[in-house]
Amino acid sequence: MKVGDTFPPIQVTITYSDGSTPVNLTGGSVRFLMQTLDGVTSIAQTATIVSASDGIVKYDWVAGDTDTEGEYHAEFEATLSTGKIVSAPTNGYIDVHILRQME
Repeated sequence: MKVGDTFPPIQVTITYSDGSTPVNLTGGSVRFLMQTLDGVTSIAQTATIVSASDGIVKYDWVAGDTDTEGEYHAEFEATLSTGKIVSAPTNGYIDVHILRQME
């Protein structure tokens, strides 16, 4: 991504630790979290459940989200209908690289 870009959205499937069985998100909610590599939170916003039964979630960037170039870690945090919390990806993070725009 480049500074100021708001497309494409980030979309993932939240799965169990086997990496292939989707977590059913029916009745749950999800947030998108993004931090600088040194742990400073830059985004903590509600994300969209695209398909609850298939565990598919996405975050649509909004103005301001990508205004600062740099390297970031991101993840989705789902709260299931049972109150249990699961994060995706289960191993590591989503790497987000925001590059400067050419002038």
